Amino acid sequence: MDLSDHTGPDSLTPIQPIPIVAIGASAGGPEGISELLTHLSPTSGWAFMYIQPTDTDQPDLLSNRLAPLTQMPVLDAQDRTPINANHVYIIPVHADVHVMNGQLVFRERPRRPAHLPIDRFFISLAEQQGAASIGVLLSGLSTDGTLGLKALKAANGITFAQDGTAKFQGMSVSAQAEGVVDKVLPIRDIARELDWLSHQQDFFQDRAVIESSAENGQPQPPEPDNGELMALLQLVRKFVGVDFSHYKTATIRRRVLRRMALYKLRLLTDYMDYLRQHPTEAGLLYNDLLINVTSFFRDTDTMEYLGKVLFPQLLAGKTENEPFRLWIPACSTGEEVYSLAILLLEAQDNLDKSIPTQIFATDLSGRVITQARMGRFSVSQLANVSPKRLSRFFTRDQDGYYCISKIIRDVCVFATHNVFVDPPFSRLDLISCRNLLIYTDTTLQRKAIATFHYALNPTGYLILGKAETVGSYTTLFTQVAKTFKVYARKTSVTRSVFPLVDLLHQRSIIKPHPGDNGQQERTNTSPSLNLSAPLPPGYPTEMWGKKAFQPMSMHYKPGQPDDLDQRVNGLLSQYTPASVVINKDMEIIRFQGSTSLFLEPASGRANFNLLKMARPELLFDLRTAINKAHKSGQPASKTGLLIRVREETYHITINAVPFLSQSQEPLVLVIFNEVTPAILTPSAPSQLRNRRIKQLEDELAALRDDMRSILEEQDAGREELQSANEEIISSNEELQSINEELETSKEEIQSNNEELQTINQELQLSNDQLSEAYDYSDAIFGTIRETVIILDKDLRVRSANRAFFKTFRLESDDTIGRLLYELGNQQWDIPALRSLLDKVINDNTSIQAYEMTHHFQDLGEKVLRLNARKVVRLQGQAAILLAIEDITDHSQVQRLLVFLQSILTHAPVNIQLFKSVRNERNTIVDFQLVPLVNDLGQRANPSVEELYRTSFKARYSDTEQISLFTQYVQVVETGDPLQIELPNELATQPEWHQITANRFEDGILLVTSTIAKRHRH
Repeated sequence: MDLSDHTGPDSLTPIQPIPIVAIGASAGGPEGISELLTHLSPTSGWAFMYIQPTDTDQPDLLSNRLAPLTQMPVLDAQDRTPINANHVYIIPVHADVHVMNGQLVFRERPRRPAHLPIDRFFISLAEQQGAASIGVLLSGLSTDGTLGLKALKAANGITFAQDGTAKFQGMSVSAQAEGVVDKVLPIRDIARELDWLSHQQDFFQDRAVIESSAENGQPQPPEPDNGELMALLQLVRKFVGVDFSHYKTATIRRRVLRRMALYKLRLLTDYMDYLRQHPTEAGLLYNDLLINVTSFFRDTDTMEYLGKVLFPQLLAGKTENEPFRLWIPACSTGEEVYSLAILLLEAQDNLDKSIPTQIFATDLSGRVITQARMGRFSVSQLANVSPKRLSRFFTRDQDGYYCISKIIRDVCVFATHNVFVDPPFSRLDLISCRNLLIYTDTTLQRKAIATFHYALNPTGYLILGKAETVGSYTTLFTQVAKTFKVYARKTSVTRSVFPLVDLLHQRSIIKPHPGDNGQQERTNTSPSLNLSAPLPPGYPTEMWGKKAFQPMSMHYKPGQPDDLDQRVNGLLSQYTPASVVINKDMEIIRFQGSTSLFLEPASGRANFNLLKMARPELLFDLRTAINKAHKSGQPASKTGLLIRVREETYHITINAVPFLSQSQEPLVLVIFNEVTPAILTPSAPSQLRNRRIKQLEDELAALRDDMRSILEEQDAGREELQSANEEIISSNEELQSINEELETSKEEIQSNNEELQTINQELQLSNDQLSEAYDYSDAIFGTIRETVIILDKDLRVRSANRAFFKTFRLESDDTIGRLLYELGNQQWDIPALRSLLDKVINDNTSIQAYEMTHHFQDLGEKVLRLNARKVVRLQGQAAILLAIEDITDHSQVQRLLVFLQSILTHAPVNIQLFKSVRNERNTIVDFQLVPLVNDLGQRANPSVEELYRTSFKARYSDTEQISLFTQYVQVVETGDPLQIELPNELATQPEWHQITANRFEDGILLVTSTIAKRHRH
């Protein structure tokens, strides 16, 4: 195995598909792609795709900006654009773009909570190109691209991410945290790696292309030495303790070649030397070999079938408080586990009984089990989760990630487990093992299928991936939903025995052995014969078709083995008991009575097919009767049949009765009956009688010899059994001693368990109190009218209430996790605010009622009142609680009041506002003065308190003003204004006043002005 160097891409025979480098970026992306293009070779043989899910640049403007930076053509991608080598394509943000048959195909954007074009394009690239693809992530703030790189890596592609030189590192950090980045480098070094890989085209050739070139006589890479590969796997086993020798060789080869390409190693022996010198590489190769690819609600059709058909039927068959047990081997990071848990919980919504749920999720990798236990997922990982499920089963934390709800997490148990070596779980109702067996050889597949059969209840089900089947083990499982790869456990065979030894190095597993003539005793493991129940409507198509399914019969207690003997005997009371039970493949699964007259084993390999064992004279009529029973769903019979056995002629009748087993498997009971015709007894000659006597004597002598041999064998067998019995007694004594030790250990464990339960109850109580306090504080946080945000020590937004998003017109997805100064196109980059927050975080000072005026691009000028203080969160992390009060309207009103007060103060008139004072009959008896400005004239100016306490009558007690009281009342009652002129009798010089009275709400507004000059003239 090697990666042969070449003089250049032009020396290679052209291959398809063209290798593609997909480059994803968001904020800061144009700068990153510009730098990358300046370092790329224009003759690398790659096709470059650039995806940027933001509208900062129009596609045509971006292509014009990038075109001068490279000699390669820079094109705006269109629907059905052919992909050519040494070209750069700008992928638009408005479309969902896929790679298909060497073209860029546009599809309608899916309706999802978040549009993730980088993930979508990377995943499409992985599906179509496989190893002939490379993914690169540059600058960006979101998590888009993480799932895409994961898919590329699983498809043997190579992944890169920009290092700390990126302007924004959110995308790169997210991908690195997920463990899907092969190399983290500066842009210049990424270009160098791409240039080196462009000369290793053998690595990117698909297996089919290599075979095609061999057929055409073209040179092909040398076949690797499997001996070296096995030596490598032994070395890996030494480091990580896992044996991969029974995984598919082709898969392992591709993974190893991929690691060799990353380190520029051409020979497998060089890679083995590198592995010995760098033991950590064994862990990286180990993670690559495990291929952890999963997503929420993967394979939508299968998930819909489980949620709407299978789960409701299984739960309906459960009794109150009987647990439903589910096992998910190879669970990866938990997306499938939580998906099935959600479907189960939704299926229980329609039940009127409580069904406890136990979900066991296992994986070989402890790293992914740790991630699964956390139950914490990014927005991109939840792309397939509907908004309804997102709001019901997830909660969003302060970092913008979604956490699985407690009601789902509590039913899931995660554990590190090797399905091929470790003992399995038992009494399971369902096993979901999707896309694991396709990576293993037949040895592990055989062991896994037997293990699943052992672990399931008699009525259990097995779910496999789209490309997986039970293979030749149709005696253990029958397929009930071919479209969805759902299998029911067969109970018509002896239960699989789980071996207590490591079978990884064995080439076969224990198979059930039939007894003589198939008459093996199989009590309590046979399918139930639900003969009393009517057949479902449309029996021929529903039971023997490919897509139609009927609800399972619930006339039995789930988990209870079938009582086949009782059911068959009830039917055979009406017939001669020479019969067999067959499945839809004509395979005999049970014999009843003596069938030797009608059936006999065929020579060669043991075969229980009815048509292979039946007498030749019966084949045609037997097949006809069985097919008729299948099609009609009713018993069918054939009479008047003749067979000749050992020169004797027999008259035979056949009855075929269809029925359903407990697991809904269609079966047929075939009953044979010998009919004796009425024949007159002829007078036999004496010589015939003597011959018959001689024949019987010979047969009797032979039987005696056989009996003697049998007795001798029985004596020998009895001695062996006696010896075995003594060994069993000895073993029993040892087991008894072990059992006593286990009892002692059990008591100790029980004592420890009680202590743990007590501690757990205390922790649970504390957790409930914390949850209640958190919910209470979160409710307060979201309800208050003032805008409040929480910043970390780096001034990134960790949380904000609804008032903040509403007031400043921001979206949560664009705010959480970003720097405060980057929000709203950097509109919050305010020097005064920077200075204040720096003092808060560094000097631990508090800000109280600090007013700040700032002009926002979309909101205009705002007057803000700030209050901030430093708080300490969990794990000692510092944070800033910043409360922002928008007092723009209040400031405007204050300025307006000051302006109005200035006008009233300097106006050459006296303005007074009186409020009506009414008695119990709603009659105005007085007026109460409301202060506005100082009075005019020579009257003494009382204080504000005195003005409120003084009535009109008390303040103006002179006769003239009292006489006006009645006119003022008329103004209030009618609304007609009043204008009069009166002399000022108290003035030292002649002076006249003009009084104007107008109604103002339930009172009057008096305006008094001096008109002395006009009267003087």
